[in-house]
Amino acid sequence: MIYIYDKKGFDQLACLDAASLRGAGLAGLSLRDANLVACDLAHADLSNADLTGADLRLADLSSTDLSGADLSDADLSGAVLTGARFHGAVLAGTCFSAASLQAVDLSGLDVSRIRIVAG
Repeated sequence: MIYIYDKKGFDQLACLDAASLRGAGLAGLSLRDANLVACDLAHADLSNADLTGADLRLADLSSTDLSGADLSDADLSGAVLTGARFHGAVLAGTCFSAASLQAVDLSGLDVSRIRIVAG
């Protein structure tokens, strides 16, 4: 079993009958303010998930489907995003500082409010 908690560690947001989040089906879940620091979410389906304010620092999101996800004010600092799909995602206030963005297509998205700090 895997339990996902909020950033403060008090509220359980999800419980998954799985050994790993790698390749997990998390589509449409409300993971608002989730603590997903350094989680292996490679190849996961997070399409249409609410990740508003989520802490995804250092997470592996390689080839993850984030289509339609709300990543407003999420922190993806240092995350590996190689090949991640963002079609239709909301990125208002999202932090991409030191994130690996190889092969990431952000075309067609409003990127006017994302934060990228050069390192």
